[in-house]
Amino acid sequence: CIRDRLIDNSTDNYQLGYVLKELFQNDSFSQISIASGYWDLPGMVAIYDELKAFLEKENTSFRLLLGEEPSVRAYQVKNPLKQDPDFPEKFLKKDLEDLQLKDEFHKIAELLSKCLNEDNKLEIRVYRKSFLHAKCYIFGSDEENAIGIIGSSNFTKQGLFGNLELNQLEDNNATVNFIRKNLNQHPSHRVWFEDLWNESEPWSRMFKEEV
Repeated sequence: CIRDRLIDNSTDNYQLGYVLKELFQNDSFSQISIASGYWDLPGMVAIYDELKAFLEKENTSFRLLLGEEPSVRAYQVKNPLKQDPDFPEKFLKKDLEDLQLKDEFHKIAELLSKCLNEDNKLEIRVYRKSFLHAKCYIFGSDEENAIGIIGSSNFTKQGLFGNLELNQLEDNNATVNFIRKNLNQHPSHRVWFEDLWNESEPWSRMFKEEV
């Protein structure tokens, strides 16, 4: 049972990676949706067992929405850099090339490739309209008692287990899955994610090729 609402990676009990591991094992959830500025292979390796078990269940799905994490220096604040049109291909390829070939990387690559071949089991999209700096993790579909996490942690090994981060967990389904009736109402975790997901580009095929 997850009791702590603030997750800052300061100790094992407060690492987002361990919270995700626990949620992946929860049979109440058939869908997982993650939006992240960036992703890396070591991050998925760190939660491999739980991710594999979730993906191997019947009627489960995993959606990953990626966006470019901006790198803003002081002199760029007034004139921020435009999104790189080659993101994420260039950065993902560079990161993968820099990794040493290890069995655990091959293992997760095989799992991802297999699930990308199955209809709607694993979907990956890229949001290109602007910088996607926010991070959002939703466990559960719009028909389930969902849990939402928003904060600073990218879906990377350092974001989940290493960096000093700050994330807030919300286990009130009425808050996570709230559907606003007009634009004057604040978006929920669900509304925010679905709006960006619908405006993003499919990237599953390219992702599979790069991995």
